[in-house]
Amino acid sequence: MMQNNRELNELFKNLKITPKSYFLYIESLTHASYHNDNHLTYDYERLEFLGDQVISLVVCDYLYNRNPKLSVGQMSKDKILIVQGKSEVLAAKELKLNKYIRIGKSVVNSKNGFNEKILEDVYEALMGAIYLDLGFNTVKRVITNTLIRCYKAHKLSNFYDYKTKFQEIMMKYNKHGIQYRITNNTPNNYQVELWCNNIKYGKGSGTKIKEAEQNAAKSAYKKFVGIKK
Repeated sequence: MMQNNRELNELFKNLKITPKSYFLYIESLTHASYHNDNHLTYDYERLEFLGDQVISLVVCDYLYNRNPKLSVGQMSKDKILIVQGKSEVLAAKELKLNKYIRIGKSVVNSKNGFNEKILEDVYEALMGAIYLDLGFNTVKRVITNTLIRCYKAHKLSNFYDYKTKFQEIMMKYNKHGIQYRITNNTPNNYQVELWCNNIKYGKGSGTKIKEAEQNAAKSAYKKFVGIKK
């Protein structure tokens, strides 16, 4: 966790930027729990909102210019892979953002502790700060050298979050109550069924429960999208 402003210089060096306003970056690294503990007037949530949109624009720009022959459908699929939470977490880890985030005691002492969702949020907030401080061209370069580079280097298609995508489809049709039911929990061989509103949509297996759930969601998602096309 960041102790003083000087430690930010290491981050700036990794990002290859020269900031104009240190405060924007401090704000982008301040979790709401730290805000509450220290009675501050700011946290990273507004910058996160902005950064999310900036990242989306940069990625769309990248995909549009990467290959003139790419269809809208393929660009949409690639965009999902690049901007998904797990890819942003990977980019955040490579920047070692956990060293700089200011977190309150309530999070540090909680059962779940520091989680990857915070890394995802802070990465977005940091991109929002760079955009406001140094402009679009600079943040485009940073996103290209971090998030998009990770996508190309680590084959992020392996990280496709089918659970989230299936949930989004269900929400569009006003369906709730998704359940993952374990049908076999033999060590290293978990089997899971995905149910929603008393209908079984898919099943999957894996060496871990989370893997089995993802595979069940993948099965359901592909079947559902195939039916609706």
